[in-house]
Amino acid sequence: MKSSISVIIPALNEEANLAATIDLVASSVSSRFLDYELIVVNDGSQDSTAEVANTLARHNRRIRVVHHFGNMGLGYSFREGVELANMDYIGWLPGDSNGIFTQDDVDGVFDAVGKADFVLISLSADYRTRLRRNLSRGFVRGMNLLFGMNVKYFNAANFFRRGLIKQMTDGSDGYGLFSGILIRLVRSGCSYVEVGVANRDQDNSSKALQLKNLLQVVKAVLQLVWEVRIVPSERMGPLDTETLETWRDRRQPSLSEA
Repeated sequence: MKSSISVIIPALNEEANLAATIDLVASSVSSRFLDYELIVVNDGSQDSTAEVANTLARHNRRIRVVHHFGNMGLGYSFREGVELANMDYIGWLPGDSNGIFTQDDVDGVFDAVGKADFVLISLSADYRTRLRRNLSRGFVRGMNLLFGMNVKYFNAANFFRRGLIKQMTDGSDGYGLFSGILIRLVRSGCSYVEVGVANRDQDNSSKALQLKNLLQVVKAVLQLVWEVRIVPSERMGPLDTETLETWRDRRQPSLSEA
């Protein structure tokens, strides 16, 4: 079995999904890691998500709950979760994962954790609405052209070695944070293993399509263009070998890697 993992679960109005998502994640990590924690970030929900989260935490000591009085954004919730995370690997899955991924999808992701510096989730199949598929494909193509990359998906819920992600969480409070993290890690020479999952989310009212989130993505992309293409910043360049190896050496090897 592998060492330990922190799974951050941002939740905004997920009263109908949170318990099933917790079951989905817990059943997978409990059989693959010696220890784990699930950090539920209730991001200002207006339904009973808070009560559901608190009840789940009372029945499972590995569940920790953070409540926001208002909606702070997915990126903010993830960054806060990273600050609180204590385990060797850190990543996130959305609070409605039960309606998006199957157990096999989730198992495949956690099987890959520890095989490289980070796990890059891409889409093996996409059952979302045509509008969302087209927007997603256009975004991926545009990002690859802008930054000279060949990545299949930019805003997925990825998993990272603790030492890497602890250094990478400054930036956007919205979805754009994840593109920035991915670009910085790839440009730094970090290794990754790609895992394909099927996205079964067919909700036309997806939070990702809200104007606030779209504007945050645009802002984050413009900032990345500035840092990479116009005024290259040190944090967007390759890490020196010593720094990269130091980050890798900070982790505790899993039993399967020893």
